[in-house]
Amino acid sequence: MRRVTGKRRMRAKLKEIKEELKRRRHQPVPLQGQRLRSVVVGHLNYYAVRGNTDAVASFRIQATRHWFKALRRRSRRTRLTWARMGRHAD
Repeated sequence: MRRVTGKRRMRAKLKEIKEELKRRRHQPVPLQGQRLRSVVVGHLNYYAVRGNTDAVASFRIQATRHWFKALRRRSRRTRLTWARMGRHAD
């Protein structure tokens, strides 16, 4: 049976990630990255099958976007750019 990420399920998981990032905003960036990486890798391990690559890639992009917004809210002077965020996300 083919596993395909349901839109409702993916949206719920992204919302959960967003709330968790809000709670963990004060933690060091590497610690946040380790936690987020474990969540994304777990999602990939379950849903990454042939025919579902677009949804899996979209999930990773959206999780990175949520993390970027959470990190930019840590300071008034937003020094974080997408170039630097790319290094964190990789």
